[in-house]
Amino acid sequence: MTYDFRRLSPHDLELLARDLLQAAWGVELESFKTGRDGGIDLRYARAGANVIVQCKHYVESGIAALRRAMRGEAEKIDRLDPERYVVATSVPLSPGNKDAIVEVVGPSILSPADVLGAEDLNNLLALHPEIEKRHFKLWLASSAVLERVLHNASVTQSEFKVEQVHRDARRYVQSAAYSEAMDLLDRHGIVIVAGPPGVGKTTLADLLLYRHLERGYQAVLLQGDAREGADRFQPGTKQVFHFDDFLGATFLGDTAGVQFNKDMVLKAALLISDVSDIRFRVTNFNRDNMEMVERKWDLISESLTTAVQLISSFGFSGMNFANQNAVMIIAYFLSRQADRSRVLDESNEDRRALRMWLLTVLVKRGLWVSTDALLGRARNAIRERCIDGFDGDTVASAMAGGGGMYFTDEEIEDLADTSYGDWSTYSLLSLLFDHVDTANSVFHIDHVVARAQATSAKMDRAGLEDGDRRYVSERINRLPNLQLLNGRENKSKSATLPRQWIASSGAFADDESRDSYAALQDLGDWRVLPEDLYGFRPFYDARRRRVVERLKRLLPCRQTPQEAPFPAAE
Repeated sequence: MTYDFRRLSPHDLELLARDLLQAAWGVELESFKTGRDGGIDLRYARAGANVIVQCKHYVESGIAALRRAMRGEAEKIDRLDPERYVVATSVPLSPGNKDAIVEVVGPSILSPADVLGAEDLNNLLALHPEIEKRHFKLWLASSAVLERVLHNASVTQSEFKVEQVHRDARRYVQSAAYSEAMDLLDRHGIVIVAGPPGVGKTTLADLLLYRHLERGYQAVLLQGDAREGADRFQPGTKQVFHFDDFLGATFLGDTAGVQFNKDMVLKAALLISDVSDIRFRVTNFNRDNMEMVERKWDLISESLTTAVQLISSFGFSGMNFANQNAVMIIAYFLSRQADRSRVLDESNEDRRALRMWLLTVLVKRGLWVSTDALLGRARNAIRERCIDGFDGDTVASAMAGGGGMYFTDEEIEDLADTSYGDWSTYSLLSLLFDHVDTANSVFHIDHVVARAQATSAKMDRAGLEDGDRRYVSERINRLPNLQLLNGRENKSKSATLPRQWIASSGAFADDESRDSYAALQDLGDWRVLPEDLYGFRPFYDARRRRVVERLKRLLPCRQTPQEAPFPAAE
């Protein structure tokens, strides 16, 4: 195939010339950053040799502009005084054109053969096809390729926008990922492109599809259900299947408000399929592993869906939950159960154990590092030690490295100072106040003493001194001033001070019900709750002490080795 190089940028042409000359000469050339180059694009300066290569991308301007440019380079070339000077250009050249350039530059060009025009570059591409494969912009920008691609796209009635890919070719950045992905496709017939948002997954997939259309393949674009591909498979026909959002679009349509990305689903698929290495490495997405995932897809989907439903029933949503690894661990346990839906029953023992485990590991700071290794340890613990039910102690200990998972006094004190809006706040409140029916009611994280009471104007009217003002401002949003409250009750409470609200609210029939509410929320005697901002400090200090003591009872603490290292589900 003959290329005109028009779609290449100057830097693209320089990289192409470098790779071609390295292959032709059998040496390694130096290349430099883009920008003013002082007359040197590429260089070989070893063993006493000093060879300079200058690349000129003048295919749009033509030979006259190229000659003027080389005349402007002559002074720099004399100053550099290379033993050999080579020009590589995208301009088509005749013998006379080459002679003219040699005349302009001078004796540093040893012969007209050291002036490489478009025809010479195409010849080197034919001699070194592996370089043609690596530089995808060459074939991406070819009109002949575009014609074949459009034909194959129309045959399959695909929606792939080949004209847009062709038009945008100049803006694509060459990377090693393309060559690696093409090699995997050629060897295994399958490649999965995964990674965080914005790294170019869609662009790479489009380029791979485009290349196969150019090779004569028919495109089959799938959305949603991978099994649709079986219906469109045509034996004996060269087909390339492009599945957008593989292993994700079907499941992630309904996550009860808990937000996950597609890569999490892919990793969960490897985990549940018991693939030994779950890291995002291309070698882990081989044919055998993907066939295993396909065979187990119904199990994977059901386990993940049930895990999300379970987590949602604990009161979590996209507003207070973002730990995808915890979801995968729960899903793995569920995948090994004959009746996964049982955990949604509020009386189920595994449900209670899973809830206590989840709340505990979510508030353990520093636990969720080296997550691939952590997931592997959790999987092994579930597979080997959770035969008769979920054992939170065993799984948490394995996650922590096998020596048990404990909280120190310092960690407990830090947890007691957790702020409103922190990811762990809801988990801590759920541990402390598990009477709230998160599965069947709407609840709010409420400030016992409302934030609206702590404005500068109200503190001025209350006559608070600077020390008390700072105390209130710094602590109004911390855990000891927070509670889980039914949404309807929270709206009726609004910014009313707690003692006044409990005394006057229609939610309480009598003092006995008021006492019961205060005990459930660990407020102490409601009759002495703050009735102004001066009462905030004693209320806060007392409740913080109670919060610390309750956390020490609920969480596994190193100071109580005689007790079980992981709290039993109540």
